[in-house]
Parts: sequence; C-alpha cells; structure tokens
Amino acid sequence: MDPRYKKISDLLIDYSMGHFENRIELSEKLDETDAFISGINMLGEELKTTTISRNYFNNIFNSVSDMIFVLTDGGMIENVNRTALEKLDKKYSDLIGLPIDQLLVEGEKPLFEFIKKKLGNSNQGVEAEKKFKTSPTDYIPASCSVNFLHREVKGELRYLVTVRDLSKQKEMENLVIRTIVDTLENERIRVAKDLHDSLGQQLSAVKFYLETLINITEDKKISPILTKSGDALKAAQAELREICFDLMPMTLETYGLVESVHELCRKIGHKNLLEFIILPDKHFPLLNKQLEIAIFRIVQEFINNSIKHGRATRITLKFNFGRDKDEVKIELKDDGKGFDKNKLYSGSGTGMGLQNVRSRIRSYDGTIKINSLPGKGTEYGILIPLNKTTLQR
Repeated sequence: MDPRYKKISDLLIDYSMGHFENRIELSEKLDETDAFISGINMLGEELKTTTISRNYFNNIFNSVSDMIFVLTDGGMIENVNRTALEKLDKKYSDLIGLPIDQLLVEGEKPLFEFIKKKLGNSNQGVEAEKKFKTSPTDYIPASCSVNFLHREVKGELRYLVTVRDLSKQKEMENLVIRTIVDTLENERIRVAKDLHDSLGQQLSAVKFYLETLINITEDKKISPILTKSGDALKAAQAELREICFDLMPMTLETYGLVESVHELCRKIGHKNLLEFIILPDKHFPLLNKQLEIAIFRIVQEFINNSIKHGRATRITLKFNFGRDKDEVKIELKDDGKGFDKNKLYSGSGTGMGLQNVRSRIRSYDGTIKINSLPGKGTEYGILIPLNKTTLQR
C-alpha cells in the first residue's frame, strides 16, 4: 500500500486534535494522490485561519466588561460571554436555550417583546433599561443595547444584546438625590426650630402681657379691644404651630414615623371630615430619620392629592413588612375619583408630585407600584429594602 495513505490518515487525526500547522510534502510523482494531499494541506490552512479568527472573536467576546447575549429569533439565549456568567452567577449550560426574559426580575416588562416591537426591520439599534436578577432578593440595574446579528449560514436572524451594569451609576444618582433631599429637609428642620424658639417665644410673651392687661384694666372701652387682640394672637400662635408642623413635625423627631402620621391624620381629618384608617404592624421597625422624613412626605403628598384631586372620604394607610421581612411595605389607598395613569406625563404638569415621590423612593433602592382608574380610587404600594442605610442607627 502506498505509504502516503498512512501519512494522510495521521494528518487527518492531527487536524481533529487541532494541530492545523502540520503538512505532508508532495512526492515527485505529482499524481492523483499528491493532488488529494495538496487539497488536504489547503484544508489545514483554512482551518488554521478560521480557528485564529474564531479565537480572536472569542477573546474579544469574553474580555469585554459588559454582559453580551446572542438571541435566536425566538428570544432564546444562543450564546453568552464570560462576564454575564460571572455577574449573574450562572453556568454556561444554565443559560443556553433559556428565554432572556427569565433573567429579569419579577414585574419587569418583557425585554424581547420590546426588541421585536421597536427594532422591527430597522438597522438602528434600540435601548432599554432593565433589572437582571442575580439572586431571589438582588438584581443588577442595567442598560440594554440591541442590534441585529445576521448569520451567513441559511440567512438566520439573530439579536446581539449588550447589557451594561448601571449599579455604580445608580448608586451615585441615589446618593445625589438623597443629599439634595436631606439638605432640604435639614433646612426645614432649622427654620421650624427657629420659628418655634424665637417667634413662638415672643408671641407667648406678648400673650402673657395682654392677658395681664385684660385682668387688671377697668376701662370698658379698652377691655374688648384687648380681648380681641388676645384672640388674634391665639390665632397667630395656632397658625405658627401649623407652619412649624408642615415644615417638620416635632412628633416625627421625637416619636417616629407612625406617630407623626397619626398626628397628621388627626389634624387633616378634623378639618376635612375625612376618615383615616391607620394599620401599623406592631413590629414595624425604627427607620433612619431621613428615610422616615421621606416616607412622611410621601404620605403627605398622597393625602393632599386624595383631598385636592380625588375628593376622597376614606384613606387607608398600612405600615408592614414585605414577604420575607427584609423590606418594609407601605400601602396607601383612597376611595377617591382616581385617574388615568397614561395621562400623568402628557405635559400638563400633573405628574410632578409623583416624580418627586418616585425620586425619594428610588434614592433608597425602593420601588413603587401605582394602581388607579377613573372612579376606582388610587393605591400606592411601596417596598423599601431593610439594610444599614434604611434602619435607624
């Protein structure tokens, strides 16, 4: 048998093991066997070039700091890079064939449906912000960029999804928001204390002098004027107390969130003939003072909107825990007129209060769900995680 056949067999085994640099020298015969050998040598060159290109691509694919997913036309994960496996704490086999929407936190709108709708037949990419879960209780806020990825073989359509971790960016944004809000609230506290300690004390002194004059005067013409002056002064003192309460209730400083909400509801309910139902869990924790102030402002905003826009007659406020008791859950509900959520941000300005509410909650990594329909009342569902930032120190 021609010894060249043995060399051909050995070379094919080498190629199967990835040794594409090996070659067979042609004989002097230059016959059909040599022609076959020449073809095999060319195959080795092509395999070597293809492998280098593939390895080069894989090195790039796995070295970038962003998560990268290749999706089929059905939204299934066909390929994923090393960064995604590390950030999501998954194995390669766990993700291949999985719908990408299963990686999102519960309640997130589907990503692939958004891709199909927005990308269409356009060559321009689309972007969306989504939350990718890393555990049952944690997630990564991320910016997703999506483009078409066409395959040469069979003309199959694929999607390339680049997912950038926004955790540090969101953390910085939340810190900025908290700093701005905290500075504002600290200034409110300062002004309230100054009014109470300075103007409040002066009004009390004037009231004492007036009452003394009322008690000692015998002039029947002056006595009624002094009495009216005393009444006006009492009204001014009551107004000052209301201003101080709106700026910063001392109850919140001294007794905490739930008691200050009770006081707020007593004041508002008496004026507006509203029924308030306050249901606090007896184990509801003491929160960071700045967070308690933020929640108090949200409750204020909700009640004001319920009265002003909703014409509510009953408001229910619940202070509880989330499902696993690792977060506080606050539910605010009224029986008012409700509203169409789709019109909130139509440019009329009616969404500004809600934007402020969302900003306060987001600065503590919390979430809010708003349910409302015309004629069906309004409900807020707020979840804020319990951690060293939110618990009282």
